Parts: sequence; structure tokens; C-alpha cells
Amino acid sequence: MNVFPDPVPDLRDASRSGVYALDAARRPALEAAARDTDSRMHVIDLTDAHDKDALLRRFAEALHFPDWFGHNWDALADCLYDLAWLEPAAARVLALWGLTPALREPLLEICEEACTRWRARGMAIWVVVTEDAA
Repeated sequence: MNVFPDPVPDLRDASRSGVYALDAARRPALEAAARDTDSRMHVIDLTDAHDKDALLRRFAEALHFPDWFGHNWDALADCLYDLAWLEPAAARVLALWGLTPALREPLLEICEEACTRWRARGMAIWVVVTEDAA
């Protein structure tokens, strides 16, 4: 995982979107960039989400997953590859605050693949991760 660029890039640039580590001190700059570019920022607070079930619930709530969401890794991937039920946006930022190391690997693999698929369609999806509380 790369470190989020400084200064904050144009979030609409799909060629640069992906999964990045973000220093908590840079959150305000990211939030401002999302507002300035008509991008939609989805904050997913994973603080205290110490198991897969809690993490999946937080994603489902934050991204308003459809009823067919199956509450497993494959269903999370399916939803992140789709997102058709969300309002259109110039770009999307999935801000993962407080991700625990135990859930990091499987989640970030899914997020990397989602970013790759969206980038191929010309849509910018940024996943930014901090391990600290929001």
C-alpha cells in the first residue's frame, strides 16, 4: 500500500486512484478535496470492528448495501465492484478509519481489485486507510 500523495491530487483522476495509507493529520485536506471536486466521501469507521462480521456491517451501513448483500468477503467484493445503487459522483473516496491489522489483508485485497476494476472503467475510487480511531 502506497502513502497518499502530497499534495492531495485531483480525486477525479482515475489513473491515480487506488488504495493508500493516510496520515490522520491529512484528513481535513482530503475532505476539502472531496468537496472541491464534487466527489463523494464515504467514511467507514472501523474502530472497534475487531472481527469480520462487524467490519462487514460497517461497510453495509456506510455504503447502503442492497438487501442481497450476503455478509461475507465475496459479497463485499460484489458490492464494491458495483455500487450502482449510490448517487452518481465525480469520484468516490472510501475512508477507512481505525482498520485493525487482523482484517487488513483480506479487506485491502478486495479494495485493490475494486479500484482496478473501476479504474478500467474510467471511474476514480480512492480507498484511504488509517489505523487510528476517527
